[in-house]
Amino acid sequence: DVALIRTGDRLRAEVATDHEGPLEIGILQNDGAYLPLLAPTALPLGAHFSDRAAKVDDHPAPGWLLAGHPDAVKHARETRDLTKVHVIPIRVQ
Repeated sequence: DVALIRTGDRLRAEVATDHEGPLEIGILQNDGAYLPLLAPTALPLGAHFSDRAAKVDDHPAPGWLLAGHPDAVKHARETRDLTKVHVIPIRVQ
């Protein structure tokens, strides 16, 4: 899967969990900027929407949508090692 974005789009995450536990979701841009969509929180089983949305400005940037345990997301942000998180690449249209 790839998310194609353009100016004016709004991004919000939906996640379905099959176990309870902490989860964080955010957008990591190529330049290292990070925008959290779902702050680290413990979620019960089921489908959930992020509590925040991101509006794509006049200068959209590619990156990744990251989801996973908050420690794994922090590691991915710091090292760009995306192997321990769920990732959807974000590309500019």
